[in-house]
Amino acid sequence: MKVTTEELERCETLLTVEVEPEQQEKMLKKAAQRIAREVKIPGFRPGKAPYNVIVRRFGLEAIQSEALEQSVEDLVKEAMADVKLTPFAQIKLDSVEWTPALTIKIKVPTKPIVELGNYRDTRLEAKPVEVTEQDVEEALQRLQEQQATWVPVERPAEMGDLISMTVTEKEGDTVLSDHQAVEYELKPVDDDDDEEDDDDDDEFEEDEDLDDDEEDDDDDDDEEEDDEEDDDDDDEGDDDDDDDDNQRNWRPDLTTPLLGLSAGQSKIFSITYPEDYQNEQYAGKEITFEVEVSGVKAKELDPLDDEFAKQVGDYETLDALKDKIREDIRQSRERMNNFELGSQALDQIIENAEKIEWPAALEEEQIDHEIEHYEHHLKQANLTLDAALRVQKKTKEELREELRENVVKQLKRGLVMSKVAELEKLEVSQMEVLEQAKLMADMYGGGDRMWQSLLAAEARQGSIANDLLSSKVMQRLGVIAKGEAPDLDVEETPAESETSTEPAPASDEAATEPVAESTPVSTTDEVDEAADESPETVTSKV
Repeated sequence: MKVTTEELERCETLLTVEVEPEQQEKMLKKAAQRIAREVKIPGFRPGKAPYNVIVRRFGLEAIQSEALEQSVEDLVKEAMADVKLTPFAQIKLDSVEWTPALTIKIKVPTKPIVELGNYRDTRLEAKPVEVTEQDVEEALQRLQEQQATWVPVERPAEMGDLISMTVTEKEGDTVLSDHQAVEYELKPVDDDDDEEDDDDDDEFEEDEDLDDDEEDDDDDDDEEEDDEEDDDDDDEGDDDDDDDDNQRNWRPDLTTPLLGLSAGQSKIFSITYPEDYQNEQYAGKEITFEVEVSGVKAKELDPLDDEFAKQVGDYETLDALKDKIREDIRQSRERMNNFELGSQALDQIIENAEKIEWPAALEEEQIDHEIEHYEHHLKQANLTLDAALRVQKKTKEELREELRENVVKQLKRGLVMSKVAELEKLEVSQMEVLEQAKLMADMYGGGDRMWQSLLAAEARQGSIANDLLSSKVMQRLGVIAKGEAPDLDVEETPAESETSTEPAPASDEAATEPVAESTPVSTTDEVDEAADESPETVTSKV
């Protein structure tokens, strides 16, 4: 077998495989034997008909087609291995000729070319990092709230109290669910909407959400699968994402009707659910709640003194705790600044890059992925892509061209980030993946079960690793832009790495940075807003 290659445009190689006559003859005869075994030929036992009889009966083209179907994959794999050619996207059959010898031509997309030039010369002005006494006091108060205990009180329930109760939900006379030993914190619904997802999921400590029942586990699994499909969200789906989030975030206002109730009291009230509520059993219906209160508890805060500092951690005085909080906030904001600066630096590096080139096949595959994602959202709304395109009065090709601009932008960013990770020798260890998976499970209230689920799927681990690597790249670009990047010839110690694995900070401001770190407390709005802007994904598997 003779194998030759020819470099084409845009990271593509034409692979030509010329099969020797002897090998070609063996392929055709084996194909004829397979046909003879599968098709009954008068006068011959299965598989015993001579080659020339098979040719006369079925034609040479049929035998050639069978031979290709059975052998072309192995031939191409062997040929690519011979010339050390690795496809970066789906290969494409260019042509097949049988005379004078079997010649197969394949177009093979090859590794993208990224030449960044002197990217380390990029410089940008960083914002100064400030931490005020008010910042420290607010963080300390949040920590105080988290350390608070619930104590029983003999009075009507007030805002901020915790009610213990049983709840029965009905539609007319039909019981939809019956919950025992539910604990519900009385707080404004608007505040609920602003809380972290883990707070929402754990609103009822015993029975979780009143109206989700046993569907929660299945929904969680489905959402994890959806998340993997949605990693590269396109602009077409942004409005749909907002609508889906609004549906998921709507929660019934139980606080208002429960205010003023005391232990031993009962109450019946109704709540009308929105038409687009995610649980069809409740959507658009008036649900009656029958509540029996068994107890009321109030939150008791510990005084902010030296004893409180010792209770929280290894701090001798309250001032020592404040110093740690102040430093944690400073480091958190420094990392957030680096991340924002890194994003700006990335844009500048892309603009000044000497060459960024990728296979056309890779671009088309990414567009296909975006369309699949769009179809996924449409399916959730019981719509089809064809129906949506008819409403928008556009063709599928027009949709592809609309998506292309964003795909090209994301490909450039991903490829450059991947190259930076390579040049800067940034890596993600398995331990970092395990720690991040544990943090995610704790953050969303999934515990060990969710943690094990995250680690069970290889694709999920790869996604976590890529997110971590992307964050490391952004952090590194940030320090490069400030002129503070470490020498590439000097090996970094773990303490100098972009991702810290030191014990959890006393402040809660670092909890949802682009590189999430383990922390026992909630996050601030300032960090949440930045974290919502998901870090770019490096276009290469870690």
